[in-house]
Amino acid sequence: MRLAAAALLLAAPATAQDLETLPMHYGCDRGARIEAVYVNGGMPALAILTLEGRMVVLSNVPSGSGAFYAEAPEGRAGYFWRTKGEEATLSWRAADGAETDLLDGCTALPQG
Repeated sequence: MRLAAAALLLAAPATAQDLETLPMHYGCDRGARIEAVYVNGGMPALAILTLEGRMVVLSNVPSGSGAFYAEAPEGRAGYFWRTKGEEATLSWRAADGAETDLLDGCTALPQG
């Protein structure tokens, strides 16, 4: 709930009525878990992830297939999150463009 409230604040100037939030939980390789809230209706759409107790805000970036969210623009270091259907991967992109997968094999968990 705290994450969803933060998502609404970060998506300003769109009004809360204009925004749709979708909370998701993912189970990843090595038993890792990621909590995500997708915020749609603002420009850009956001994915707000909770990683090891830290909130990371990523903006939707055009991609050829699935959804791609980046913490920082191209040429700057930051996390990025790729989703396609129920599958997702968390990666890190260094300022020089080198990419490293941090959590692979993430799958959406049943909500409930």
